[in-house]
Amino acid sequence: MGLWRFSRHPNYFGEMMVWWSLWALALPCAPVWTITSPLFVTFLLTRVSGVPLLEKKYDAIYANDKAYQV
Repeated sequence: MGLWRFSRHPNYFGEMMVWWSLWALALPCAPVWTITSPLFVTFLLTRVSGVPLLEKKYDAIYANDKAYQV
């Protein structure tokens, strides 16, 4: 199973980690309000455009596949 058991969408998880890492590295010299950028990207990927669209698509394709449902 590998990484898949922790995240069904490791590419989106990686994208979020990049944004959070850049924010954490810049924090000593950047204003605190810059947290809006990684928060916004995380919101988009988890609630709007990333994971929900893929889950909806694959739920429709593999709705009757027992291996997918696990």
